[in-house]
Amino acid sequence: MTAQTMLSETLEELEHARTTSTNHIGRGPEAEESSKKVAALEADVKRLQTDLAGAAGAAGAAHAQVEERDEKITDLEADLKQLQADLAGAVASAGAAQSQIEDRESKIADKPVVLGLCWQID
Repeated sequence: MTAQTMLSETLEELEHARTTSTNHIGRGPEAEESSKKVAALEADVKRLQTDLAGAAGAAGAAHAQVEERDEKITDLEADLKQLQADLAGAVASAGAAQSQIEDRESKIADKPVVLGLCWQID
């Protein structure tokens, strides 16, 4: 049973007790018992109102946490996309560099190597 439902039921009981109390004013023990019931119901109403306010506060705090986490998720997703783009750029650069290295190695391998002999005379 929710706090709102309990509060509504208690308010109905309180209204019934007040009506009964008004009809029995000045009738001795019945009036006293009715007054006690009214006081007890009023205390229940106050307690339930406090519980309801606490539940509303907790719900508000939970909602704020959800919004904060949603924002964090959005930020992290944007960071991830940027990192993926950076990685793709780095992979492309590495591929281009590797291609240049292979091209230069090919050019070096195609050139004849001239070995010169050096004699040292003392």
